[in-house]
Amino acid sequence: DRAVLEGAAAIDDALRRRITLEELWEAYALTPNRRGRDGVRFWLRNSRTAPWSPAERVAHDALRLLAGWVANHRVGLDEVSDAVLDIAFRSLRLGLEVDGWAYHSARQDVARDRERDWRLARLGWHVVRFPAGWVQRNPAGFAETVAAIVRARATLIG
Repeated sequence: DRAVLEGAAAIDDALRRRITLEELWEAYALTPNRRGRDGVRFWLRNSRTAPWSPAERVAHDALRLLAGWVANHRVGLDEVSDAVLDIAFRSLRLGLEVDGWAYHSARQDVARDRERDWRLARLGWHVVRFPAGWVQRNPAGFAETVAAIVRARATLIG
């Protein structure tokens, strides 16, 4: 119901809450005569990479031609905690984060992100953070930059 009114934002919110895309499609199937269904179908199809925010949605679209990445990749940090990388090139142990102000602006948010990054680095991961606003304003530049980072990381790991 929310997706009819809010479009992608409602779907992104559901995905952030760990509702799967498959579950969203099941809910969609239960409402064959609902108004706005065509729009919901469009946003569900456009969510096949499971973005959790509008900026991630733009980032995923920008990277469609670049192979080897997955969205929302879970990395075990220790026996009890995980990190979920927005975008990961698993074979390169390269993680990309698309950071918006809502979750990454307060001092404690920055401290949490830095701790998470060094914990990932101890496991061999390299994390690169991109401002969400820049990704949304410059998707082609984002894709170009990521492609260059991937080439450089592949050369290093080689």
